[in-house]
Amino acid sequence: MRVLITILMLFSTLLSYAEDDFADILEKYSGKQKYEKMLAIADSIYDMNDSAAYNFVKMSLEYADKNNDTELLMKARHVYGNIYYHYGNNRKAAEEYKNSIIAAEKLQDREYLYENFKQLGGVFYYLSDYKTATIFFYKAGDLAQTMGDELKNAEILNELGVVYDELKDYDKAEEFYNNALLVYQKNNRMKEVARTYNNIATTKFNRGEYDIALSTFEKALNIYRSEKDEPKIAIILNNMASIQIEKGNYDKAVKYLNESTKAFSQYSDNFGIALNDHNFGKVYFLKNNFALSLKHLNKSLASAVEMEVPTLIRDNYYYKSKVDSAKGDFRSAFLNMKNYKNYEDALSSDRKQKEIQEITSKYELAQKEKQNFSLIRDNEIKRLQLEKQRNINNYLIILFILIVAISYFIHRSYMLKSRNEELLKTYSEEIESLNKKLVEEVERTKKELNESNEKLRLSEKESARMDKLVTLGTMVAGITHEIKNPTQVIKLSMDNIRLCMNDLALFIYDLINLSKDKHSGVEDIKNLVEKHRVTKLFSDIKNLIVSNKKSVELIDQIVSSTSKITYFNKETKDNLINEIINDVMVIMKNSVKYVASVELELDPSMEPFKCNYQEISQIIINLISNARDAVREKELDPGEGMIKVRSGKESGKVFIEVSDNGAGMSPEQIEKAFEAFYTTKESGTGQGLGLSIVKNIVDIYGGFIQVKSEKGGGTVFTIYFPVKEETDSVLTNGGSPNA
Repeated sequence: MRVLITILMLFSTLLSYAEDDFADILEKYSGKQKYEKMLAIADSIYDMNDSAAYNFVKMSLEYADKNNDTELLMKARHVYGNIYYHYGNNRKAAEEYKNSIIAAEKLQDREYLYENFKQLGGVFYYLSDYKTATIFFYKAGDLAQTMGDELKNAEILNELGVVYDELKDYDKAEEFYNNALLVYQKNNRMKEVARTYNNIATTKFNRGEYDIALSTFEKALNIYRSEKDEPKIAIILNNMASIQIEKGNYDKAVKYLNESTKAFSQYSDNFGIALNDHNFGKVYFLKNNFALSLKHLNKSLASAVEMEVPTLIRDNYYYKSKVDSAKGDFRSAFLNMKNYKNYEDALSSDRKQKEIQEITSKYELAQKEKQNFSLIRDNEIKRLQLEKQRNINNYLIILFILIVAISYFIHRSYMLKSRNEELLKTYSEEIESLNKKLVEEVERTKKELNESNEKLRLSEKESARMDKLVTLGTMVAGITHEIKNPTQVIKLSMDNIRLCMNDLALFIYDLINLSKDKHSGVEDIKNLVEKHRVTKLFSDIKNLIVSNKKSVELIDQIVSSTSKITYFNKETKDNLINEIINDVMVIMKNSVKYVASVELELDPSMEPFKCNYQEISQIIINLISNARDAVREKELDPGEGMIKVRSGKESGKVFIEVSDNGAGMSPEQIEKAFEAFYTTKESGTGQGLGLSIVKNIVDIYGGFIQVKSEKGGGTVFTIYFPVKEETDSVLTNGGSPNA
């Protein structure tokens, strides 16, 4: 059956998915079998030709109704739901899935019950009705368990994780994701593994653990790229762009969003495009490009309204209000803020209404078992309705106060300009003072790094150390660039702190005016605090300071890795090979990333190896530098260059392997590769000492080097070090294998 569907999909692709193109295929079938084939075709082409798919489903429904065929009706309604779901008509999709469930329950078809419950969970998720979504997902999970299908159950665990993420129950979300990940890894389902990594990364992002989120997104992105799954790549890029926005890397965010939007447009993912446009609006607002910001926010808003996504509509109105306020268009800012408040109130009201409906449904079920609860039910419903009305009245009062306050602010703004400027100047001076201290701290750290490098250069006397200095010299620009990034984050964070302090100044001024009003009370102060979002302002300032601290820690990590590699002594002690490799990659990342991608495959079970830290790091630096130059020499297209570093233990030996897909070497070049001063590079770009030094160090340790290469086919260098097993008495006293 699946083979036939695949053939039909391929055939329909070649013929542009027109209805007439399937006539020859369908004419060999008749009766129910013919319409089942129609549904199979419709389910495979609706994302490229919805008109043809819709007509096939319509004909199948007419046949099912005419012949009272419940099974065909069940399948047709499900495909209808898929079509509506794909094009964002969630309410119509929910109606069709429910009709399919009714038929599936009559037939006791657990497969279709599972699919419909799962899809309904997704529909209500996109409608932001998370409680209803969990109900359907749990039903689908129960069916998967009764069928004994652990992959289906893992799929539902993933969906539940997404819902609980939206409910901000991050611990429960991660628990679901990790359980699903174990199942997918055990079954080697790489696409599902990638999807789960994406979900885990999203939760980490929501928690504010941005670096962990980025590294987890990278895992998912690498899998999707190997699978060439463009729609999923688009989603990952969208998520990574959101993190870059939070970190203040706006140019990277714009790059990711452009790539993501291109992929979403290719596959007609309207929700993804709308979400990207919203993020574009945020980025350009933060970059003070208000015209572009409004353009993207308006585009996102129109799509969100068409697809009926209330949370996205609400968020677009919020940022439109911020842009208009920054431009000085306070009337538009007020109208957009009013729309934002209306949607916020509507969402809150919908949630309360759904809670009332849920309680009522549970009560009606209990009434069938015990009729004497009717009075309690009526009282509970009345209480909830009164509470709902009370909340609505409170929201209306708050909205009225907000409208009056904004109107008063607009009317009085021109009279308060001079006072505001004085307050802004005072807070700006304080921020500048704090910023100066942070810059001095960064400069001190940079000075220490420069002094460390200077001491290293002065201490080198042997030719081997001179060659290492030349290599490290080429990486200075890269290290400086790596330090510049967190420095820029600190600068941007301080700008944001200044803006927050400006908002606090406005709040303080309004608070002073309010204190002059004899009729004001605690409720007025509370409303003023909510109006100016004071709690959020302090939270933002705290988060920005934490971000600055992380940036300083990142600079310290770069300095630490550089110091460990460049500080030379003759000491040999137990070191972790993997730690040395990771330290080398910290200082070499910038010099390699524009030439090739680096993949690390390090054996986590590696035991400590007795060696000199700097000698082993010099081996790795020379091998990676040669691999980088070989890839550059081949002049590959961007993204095609690859360098892979492996570590491990086999046959009683510790090995380090560096491979590339660069220009490669001829047999004659391999034979002379380890001779001192032999080089194939242009004059002035290398002394020809790198591999000679590598061989001398390996010989000292009693190891050997294995080279595999061919011209134009890349190169693999593998270095083996012997490991001597200690006697039983030594191992008993805590000893470890030594070289």
